[in-house]
Amino acid sequence: MSANMIKRMAWVHKWTSLICTIFLLMLCLTGLPLIFHDEIDDALNPSHWVPAHPDGAMLELDRILEIALQHRPDDVPIFMSFDTDRPVVNVTTGARPDVAATAMHFASFDRTSGDLVPPPDNGAAIMDFLLQIHTDLFLGLPGMLFLGAMGLIFLAAILSGILLYAPFMRKLDFGTVRASRSPRLKWLDYHNLLGVMTAAWVLVVGGTGVINTLAIPIIDFWKHTELADLIEPHGAPPSPVALHSLDDAMAKAKAAVSDMVLQFVAFPGASFSTDHHYAIYFHGKTPLTRQMTIPALIDARDGRFAGLRPMPWYVKTLALSQPLHFGDYGGLPLKIIWAVLDLITIIVLGSGLYLWLGKGGQRMDPAMELYGRGRNERSAIPHEQTQKAAKNTEDSSDLFCPQPRRADLGAFGGWFLRWAGRPRRWIPPNGPFMGPALSAAMKPFPAGHRVCRGREQRITDKHKSRECEDFFLMRGIVQSVKGPIRSDPYREIGFE
Repeated sequence: MSANMIKRMAWVHKWTSLICTIFLLMLCLTGLPLIFHDEIDDALNPSHWVPAHPDGAMLELDRILEIALQHRPDDVPIFMSFDTDRPVVNVTTGARPDVAATAMHFASFDRTSGDLVPPPDNGAAIMDFLLQIHTDLFLGLPGMLFLGAMGLIFLAAILSGILLYAPFMRKLDFGTVRASRSPRLKWLDYHNLLGVMTAAWVLVVGGTGVINTLAIPIIDFWKHTELADLIEPHGAPPSPVALHSLDDAMAKAKAAVSDMVLQFVAFPGASFSTDHHYAIYFHGKTPLTRQMTIPALIDARDGRFAGLRPMPWYVKTLALSQPLHFGDYGGLPLKIIWAVLDLITIIVLGSGLYLWLGKGGQRMDPAMELYGRGRNERSAIPHEQTQKAAKNTEDSSDLFCPQPRRADLGAFGGWFLRWAGRPRRWIPPNGPFMGPALSAAMKPFPAGHRVCRGREQRITDKHKSRECEDFFLMRGIVQSVKGPIRSDPYREIGFE
């Protein structure tokens, strides 16, 4: 990757990350307990409920619907769902079929008696609050679309980070963390390492999150395209009192879909139905096909079977992405893996914010920033090279190129040589020339040699970086140079 491309990718990674980091931290923090939503509900609300008549006959669905509307006389039915492990029917009602989810009322009924089943109160309000923030920030569709935009920006930050990691690791072993260097450089290495380790998972969760934010537009598009032929011939939607028998509609739907499991019923006007039909949804029996639903549509006025409408690919994609987003495919083990990766992502986001805030207002090349070349990290001479310089300065030809005339340094170079020859004040307190290399670094600059100014100029022109210029100038002055370069210091930094 060229130096210009690295600079562009560094710029993209920096600004896309800054735009979305706060919102991504919020999503990671609220999403962590939501991964274990079912387990938390079960732990806080141990089930002691038993049906009134365990061996008794089940009430008809029409009777359950009638009881539910008696409890909410001003509401209309929106959804009806069924517990899989107990004889309980759940009825969702609202003032209108298209009311927002926060304004819906949810109640559970014992199908053996019609009595209300006590709701799980412990912790339910907190979990609902977290889910609403995670879904739409309490802003409805605009909030969902805003979070979707943040998700797209986050994906751009991830992809640019992946592209930047390859040139960064060219001169380092995978997993290298320079813990002995400054805290900033150490956290940069942790940020890069943890980021690339979790990149695949973050792309999956981020991508499915973006798809989930489009749930309302996807369902509306499905209704107005795939169900258009069922909507056009009808006039006004039927009133709740004029609805055809739900039990009869259920029997016709089950006859058409005999090898699938009943999931829920969407009443006329609901988001998953038309204004004129019951939409009775069934799903498969395997872990994968459990997310693949198919609706049987029954005319809500006369009970006529309108047909099966298989979901198009975009609705199937939405159905598959929702459980995958929370790791809800493989039970508790997969949820634990999701939680661990979520915590690592929080560390990556937090470390990125720390690295940006810790710059202290310094302006520097974006690529230098990425590779840890700030003003406190000017020198990156490998330890073995400093040891080699300490043993024999005359064998330092792998660092710089020879030039014949010292006078080419000019007036500034002569002044700098005199200034650098004074006692150690120019050497950084924790710089690379401390210890054994100090005596070698303090030796006079040999006659007949000068700094490889062509290489210095190459760095300066290509990157406009004060750090690079100072770095090479310092190394050139304090080292004796002979012979061809065996290791290009331009590549040591990782730019090419």
